[in-house]
Amino acid sequence: MIDAHPELRVYLLEQLADDAMRKFLKRTALFAPLHHQELRSLLDIMVMKEYAPGQTIVSEGEMGDAFYILRTGTASVLKESEGNRKLNIVKAGEFFGELALLTGDPRKASVIADEAVSVFSLAKNDFDKLILKYPKVRETIIGIASAYLQNAVASVTAKDSAVDAPESVADEAEQEKQQRYGGRRTWRFRNRFPVRIQQSEMDCGPTCLSMI
Repeated sequence: MIDAHPELRVYLLEQLADDAMRKFLKRTALFAPLHHQELRSLLDIMVMKEYAPGQTIVSEGEMGDAFYILRTGTASVLKESEGNRKLNIVKAGEFFGELALLTGDPRKASVIADEAVSVFSLAKNDFDKLILKYPKVRETIIGIASAYLQNAVASVTAKDSAVDAPESVADEAEQEKQQRYGGRRTWRFRNRFPVRIQQSEMDCGPTCLSMI
């Protein structure tokens, strides 16, 4: 029957592909709250794109025009303005590109395909409609971004504590010296470490995958 009706074969293959893509989206943390029909509506406005190894998906400094979900393969997040410093690796099911759409700022990093990859792309206008229509999706995006930022702050705080430790030891030695010499204060110069200010969301390193 299928051989006698090629158009039926095409239709069935499209339905199978559509079902597979819905299941993929359902497995992602971002779209897990959506129901079957909502996922179907989402697929109608998403575009699937393919990129060759080494091809740029988004570029640092450009204005954001789309939101992406990596469907297959892996891609590297690079800070090209800092000698292609690698910030992280994007894996299948992870999303990126939302920060530039939410803030209107240029992208903070580039995403380069490590191998042949495919992505779901959602244009800015459709992304804006999506987060307005589905508050749960918006909450998930904000929640994940907040978690990344909190991890980044914790990481920086831990590093700063490690740097400050030698000075604490020196302070204890100074107190011991004062006690030994009858409370007379001995003066010494201290090398103060400068305060490090986060210049951008991507400066927090690997924890800020979603901040592109």
